[in-house]
Amino acid sequence: MKEALGMSWRQEKKHGKLLKKVGIHLDSEKSVELSRKIVSDFVPVEGRSFIKEDDSEYTAPYGRIAGLTKFVDHLLDSYKENNLLSWHNDSIPKDEVWVKIGGNHGKNSLKFTLQIANTEKPNARLNTIMIAIAAVRHTHANIVRFLEGGLGDDLVALQSHSWKGKAIKVFLNGDYDFLCKIYGLSGPQGTYPCLWCLMLRRDMHNPSNHCEHRSLESLLADNKMFMQQTDGEKKQANKFYNSLHVPLDGIELDKVSPPYLHILLGLVLKHHKLLKDAAHKLDKKVACQPDDFLLPLGKLLKRYGSQWGRAYELQERLLYEEGCLGFSELSDSQEQIDKYTQLHKTEQLISFLMHKELQPRIGPIASSLDTVLTKCRITPQAYHSRSFVGNHCHKYIQSAVYTDLNQIIVTKTQQCISNPMIIDEACTLQLIFDNLNNTFSTVHRAISHTKPIAPSSLPEIEIAIDTYMATYRRMFPRKIIPKQHLLEKHCIPHIKQHLFGLGLLEEQGTENSHQMIGLLETRARGIKNDMCKLKFILSSHLLQVAPALRDSV
Repeated sequence: MKEALGMSWRQEKKHGKLLKKVGIHLDSEKSVELSRKIVSDFVPVEGRSFIKEDDSEYTAPYGRIAGLTKFVDHLLDSYKENNLLSWHNDSIPKDEVWVKIGGNHGKNSLKFTLQIANTEKPNARLNTIMIAIAAVRHTHANIVRFLEGGLGDDLVALQSHSWKGKAIKVFLNGDYDFLCKIYGLSGPQGTYPCLWCLMLRRDMHNPSNHCEHRSLESLLADNKMFMQQTDGEKKQANKFYNSLHVPLDGIELDKVSPPYLHILLGLVLKHHKLLKDAAHKLDKKVACQPDDFLLPLGKLLKRYGSQWGRAYELQERLLYEEGCLGFSELSDSQEQIDKYTQLHKTEQLISFLMHKELQPRIGPIASSLDTVLTKCRITPQAYHSRSFVGNHCHKYIQSAVYTDLNQIIVTKTQQCISNPMIIDEACTLQLIFDNLNNTFSTVHRAISHTKPIAPSSLPEIEIAIDTYMATYRRMFPRKIIPKQHLLEKHCIPHIKQHLFGLGLLEEQGTENSHQMIGLLETRARGIKNDMCKLKFILSSHLLQVAPALRDSV
């Protein structure tokens, strides 16, 4: 109960006494004690040397699960005893157990996770287990040190391990930056940005381009040539397919899940940025129109630029004060003088207001998009290029949301100007982005889940992806991003091989682990020793996800 509800020892003892008074006995206490002893054996914590931004070394607490194969055996035994294992109606071969290894940096720490895909909800909080953590920067050098001294060897051993005669199949997931660091690539900004193939970044605009696929063997060969011929000179990496470093694990690329969660984040952000840019261009066109075409809102925009909102607010206040002044004629003279004074101040504020150059997201058309997002409870992050979190991306591509966003552009344009050509342009934008979001929403529904996919459904999914990409290229032919290349070229092969939606093997559970660990870090604030604090966090986390405790808390 203590770990499941996040209680302190004092709170647990107090609640236990109260429950006993009403005849409720906590039968799980013995199993908690047993699990606590097992957990302490699995979680060594040590000080390990890592590298700072200035390339100097420092020691940080590092904790991991020791003996990963033994831990996985224990975990699977516990899952079996509690009837938590599932082969998804034989969609996973009966002689295999699929294990997901994930990695991600968040909340100022680098984390590795483990999940068993042979469960009903593999991405659930209770099925996501932290196997290593340290508060270090997300760099290739730090990941090397992260894997040294046991974890890397354990991951290699796990790939050839079996449980009760069933082969363990290890899959890797994480955001794209993490995957590139694991396999030694320069990253998404490189000349050859793709982890799975050798397509040039500039060629991703062309849908018909075919290219050679990468493999673990080719990555090793490319890096060997890079080191031999350039002695590791980073500026020469593009001549060797951007293979900067030796891959850090032995997991073949067909066992690496395309990071669909981050593909979703990237594409929704791209769509919204394109919509904002188009709305800003409309604002600038309105501001350049002759006064004969402009309505009151458009005239404010033309006269004041970025200050139009302040001018609109002052004009509304002025109208209100003029109305109040009419009623004050029936009042005493002092009240009337006060209202005249306030009216004069407002008129002065308007007269002092100067024109400022129109900035993005400030005009009446562009700023109306933020109003719709707020109404739909979708909040752009203050950092990360004002991107959206995963749940908000799911909401964004719902028909009710994106149609409201696109409709507001037409509505606001009609409130600013009477020029039919500008209004037609706004209507055209509405059609473009309705179609774009609709085609992507179809793709999202088809592949963003953990259910099995029948081979007969694959052509329909391919058509949905091709339709979306054709729609996007028709409207924005030179604005293809690498995440769209991953969707177009590498999601279908992964689905064909494993016959599941991308949600089963993707990085969602790993991403959710940051919040789970953050709550434990809050509970551990009173522990002064950093090593003891990390030991508490990892031990408490393992007790929370221990299958043996779930039915008894």
